Amino acid sequence: MDRPFYAIAAMAENRVIGAAGKIPWHLPGDFKFFKKTTMGHLLVMGRQTYDSIGRPLPGRTTVVLSRQRGLTIPGAIVINDWDALRSIEPEKKVFLAGGAQLYAQLLPRCADLFLTRVRGTPAGDAFFPPFEDLFDAGELLESAPEFSIYRYRRKKS
Repeated sequence: MDRPFYAIAAMAENRVIGAAGKIPWHLPGDFKFFKKTTMGHLLVMGRQTYDSIGRPLPGRTTVVLSRQRGLTIPGAIVINDWDALRSIEPEKKVFLAGGAQLYAQLLPRCADLFLTRVRGTPAGDAFFPPFEDLFDAGELLESAPEFSIYRYRRKKS
């Protein structure tokens, strides 16, 4: 059986997830949920997402998916193909943390999606792909005035 992937993201009402390499909101409650959920596991991101963060996140194994052969990033594991994820620390969960291209490619392989729905429609240039046909209606995990966090489970085929 394939190793399950889990996606974790924050998306505005207009599907925006990023603007010029940055997150267009500051929501400490969402950051806290992200940290609590991904701590101790693999955190997989594309190179541009990694560049926007600028460092491996503590307490997690940071894996950067890049097309650039020979790329090395201190403190991170760089892979050129998602199949390489099968053998990296197989006892840990694999969380996909962006960006838009990574979500578009791998969301169909995810068992669960943890999605923060941010209230508002900020300008942006990175968007979360359609996921509604892949997952159930979602379970509300947390709610705050600025956002709600849902867990969506993959629909049975």
